[in-house]
Amino acid sequence: GIASAIVHNGEILANSGTAGEVGHGSATSGELCACGGRGCLETYASAAGIARRYSALSGQQVAGAVEVLEKVQAGDPTAIEIWDTAIAGLADLLSQIVRLLGKTRIVIGGGLSLAGPALFTPLAKATAARLPIQPLPEITPSAFADKSAIYGAALLGWDAAAC
Repeated sequence: GIASAIVHNGEILANSGTAGEVGHGSATSGELCACGGRGCLETYASAAGIARRYSALSGQQVAGAVEVLEKVQAGDPTAIEIWDTAIAGLADLLSQIVRLLGKTRIVIGGGLSLAGPALFTPLAKATAARLPIQPLPEITPSAFADKSAIYGAALLGWDAAAC
C-alpha cells in the first residue's frame, strides 16, 4: 500500500496508529477502495492498484505491477495510461508533502520502488512540474526496497515487546 512517516533528526514523528496513511482519504469520487472510501491513491498508484486496474481495463490478468511495467515498456497504451495515472497521483502526493514540510528528502520503498528509473525519473519530473516555487525534494529509493514493510513490522513488534 501507500503509507508514510516523517523522520526529523532521527526520530519518527507520529501521533496515532493512523498517522501516515496517505494512501487513503483525500478523494470523494472514483473507484471504491478497500477502506470504504472512493478514489483513494491506494486504488490506482499502489503496486496492487496498478495491477488490478490493468487487469480490469484490459481484460488480461497480470501477476503484478512488474508485468504492467513490462507492458508499458512494450508500448501497451492501456498500461501506459495506468502507469502515467499512478505517477501523476504519486507526484500530487509528494508535491503536497513538500508544500507542507519544505525542502525534504523523500525515500520510497516497497515493491513499486523496484521499478527503478522507470518510476523515479518520471516521478521526479512530474513532482517538479507541480512545485513552481517550492524547493525540489530529493526522491530516492529505500535501501530496504521491497522489504521496507517487513522491517517496519519487525520494528513495531520489537518496540511493543520492549514496553
